[in-house]
Amino acid sequence: DPFVFHALYIIICQKKDEGMSLIDLSRQCRLALSVKKTLVFAHLSEDGEQVIYQSIFWEPGMYNPFMSK
Repeated sequence: DPFVFHALYIIICQKKDEGMSLIDLSRQCRLALSVKKTLVFAHLSEDGEQVIYQSIFWEPGMYNPFMSK
């Protein structure tokens, strides 16, 4: 049953200081939006004891200055 076992997130694991180009970030955000998932970045804390998560999602109807009305 896809409603029970379907993923809600796309998780990208990377080092805290590892960068990502704006093109790659845009690509990941667009992928997550097109498949209706929340994009989550994960990295280890400074002491390596915890995983830190940061999510990016697009709210329907959010203001986009690049789109005309």
